[in-house]
Amino acid sequence: MLQTTCESLATCPSSYYINSTYNQCIGCHYPCASCSSSATVCSSCIKGSLYNSQCLNQCPQYYYPNYLNSQNITCQSCISPCFACLSTTSCISCVTNYYLYQSACISTCPIYFYRQNSDNSCVPCNPPCKSCQNATACLSCSTGYLDNITCTLTCNSTAYISSLFECTICPTPCLSCYSTSYCLACSLPYLLYNNSCITNNSCLN
Repeated sequence: MLQTTCESLATCPSSYYINSTYNQCIGCHYPCASCSSSATVCSSCIKGSLYNSQCLNQCPQYYYPNYLNSQNITCQSCISPCFACLSTTSCISCVTNYYLYQSACISTCPIYFYRQNSDNSCVPCNPPCKSCQNATACLSCSTGYLDNITCTLTCNSTAYISSLFECTICPTPCLSCYSTSYCLACSLPYLLYNNSCITNNSCLN
């Protein structure tokens, strides 16, 4: 609104700007709470968040509303490696090669979690997996022993427990074993001798 009286003012009121051409205080356009250089160049907002001198109902992608006070809400840029965020410390999604974990972006998922590339997030392994490639493919176990991609309490009879706590298939011709060099039973036509599998010809020697 244009003023219709002349007053001696050092500056215009907060919701006005100085039009130097006409030496007038001109009201800011809604939703500007204050403005500069023109009625539509906002410096604070009655409603919305300030972004590039405009009052927006929603901050653009990669920005979040920074609440300083009810009339001073500005759109602040998310800080990399956050891709989208709620604040400088609360990420919603992450840039490439980073994964979302408890509202933070990290380069390596912690133990008991695996990297889900579809949405760049850290997802819990299914118990008793300690580490995993996905929810059902275990790499190590918190309890029991790793048998291929699953965790088992007991390895089957044709496998032994390795130093990595994995069920490892006994080497041929062992049918069951304690280790690669300690057989308990042999497949035919081999015979068990001193915890090794030998042929009949070896016995004759």
